[in-house]
Amino acid sequence: VHTLTHGSDSWTGRRGFISGELLQKHAPVEEESMVLFCGPEVMGKIMMKILGEQGWAESDLFTF
Repeated sequence: VHTLTHGSDSWTGRRGFISGELLQKHAPVEEESMVLFCGPEVMGKIMMKILGEQGWAESDLFTF
């Protein structure tokens, strides 16, 4: 799910911050799955916290 906080005027995808609700909807915890995400360091820390609270193992989360 591509989400931009500040997309250009031509961006037609999702806008805004990534929330726990959005992650539950689009990244439910599943066996043999992983989550890949990129963005600023502070976003990575927030994502790791939210996903960990939702039950994801840290070994299944990858940020770059």
